[in-house]
Amino acid sequence: MKRALMVGVVSVFAMFGLLAGSRTATASSDLNVWTPIDTIIDDSMCTGEPMIHITGNVHSVIHTTVTPTGGFHFDSVDNYADVKGIGLTLNLSYVVQDNAHDMINSDGPSLDMRTSDHYRIVSMGAPPNYFLFISMHFVVGPSGPSASADQFNTGCNG
Repeated sequence: MKRALMVGVVSVFAMFGLLAGSRTATASSDLNVWTPIDTIIDDSMCTGEPMIHITGNVHSVIHTTVTPTGGFHFDSVDNYADVKGIGLTLNLSYVVQDNAHDMINSDGPSLDMRTSDHYRIVSMGAPPNYFLFISMHFVVGPSGPSASADQFNTGCNG
């Protein structure tokens, strides 16, 4: 859900920057948001827990800049703050860590987007821990669009 929300926010800022960017002055804005989390996640892949109830906060820092040439820069960093969970099947305790960084740079017809996410579910008991590390890059330039998944690792480790 967080990723879907970020895609929506990024799209709004991208359209704003492309359609309404100031060409005479540089504008900058920062947004610092704390969002509570209270949800159920599935980690049956690594821990055997089909339902882990997690609570805590997501801390998001979003910075946007409109350049004098009408381009824009969008930078968002999200991290979980004190997010903990209890398995509803095995009753084990968990710590959930997530650090995501999204950037968009646009100037004229070119667009450069990057995203990276490091996500972990760490059990406080014997089961292995789940991890997801991903880094993607998307570019639209004079020769057309290109995309790459620079890093994609997921699995269980102890």
